[in-house]
Amino acid sequence: MTPSDKELRRLELFPTPPWATRVLFEFVLPMIYGERGPIRIESCREPAAGLGHMAETIKEYCAHVLMSDVADYPLEDGSRMSEHGLVVEDFIDAPDETSAEGCEWYITNPPFKETEEFLRRALKLASRGVALLQKQTFQTGGERYREVYVESPPDLVAQFAERVPMCLGGYDTRASSDMDYAWFIWLAPGERRLFCNWLNQRRVNAPTGWLDVLLIPPGQREAYFRESDLELAEKRRLPGWIPNQKIRKLRRLIHAERDARMMGGES
Repeated sequence: MTPSDKELRRLELFPTPPWATRVLFEFVLPMIYGERGPIRIESCREPAAGLGHMAETIKEYCAHVLMSDVADYPLEDGSRMSEHGLVVEDFIDAPDETSAEGCEWYITNPPFKETEEFLRRALKLASRGVALLQKQTFQTGGERYREVYVESPPDLVAQFAERVPMCLGGYDTRASSDMDYAWFIWLAPGERRLFCNWLNQRRVNAPTGWLDVLLIPPGQREAYFRESDLELAEKRRLPGWIPNQKIRKLRRLIHAERDARMMGGES
């Protein structure tokens, strides 16, 4: 059974474009570690995997990837995500012993309203770091300021200069958006010592609320799009899902027909 739009919005099933995940490994993490070329890791968990767009991309840079989600979504081909390696588990409420302990990184695009809960749990389990892709508005709010930016501020906020379009229920390679996103990065204490010098020096004696911000320049969507993303977009979508471009075209046709009928009635 395909979830309703209302249920999908509650679960916030907005798949991450693969190119936005590649930017983390190809641009952001190399800047943190002062390395040239992509960063590769040994193990990672994606705990809000949805249809697996982010998890499948992480596999390009990580030897062992565990993807999990609170829901087991159906796919266009009649299968379900659990048949493609998804562990169905509520990441926030699962006991520690049933979760993937020992993963180096926890990398995800969690539901906005549950981001703080995902962060707290991921920080407890990650041996190297946590990377959350989130709306720019994650930097605002009095309660969030106290719980996140005072208690456990991110080591780096990598803000996309270009928009990262996300669509409900599928990945539209041609979609557009007016939403701003950033990668929020937390490093484990031992990992933080490896943080490249120019960032470390800025954090010394920094006042509460100080954030290190890296602006990701435009052009990443074009630079890190791969032809294989088209196949992923076709395979990992809900039954009957329609790309935003087609919806907009259909709406224009409906509006044009309505206007034509109205004009005909007035003549």
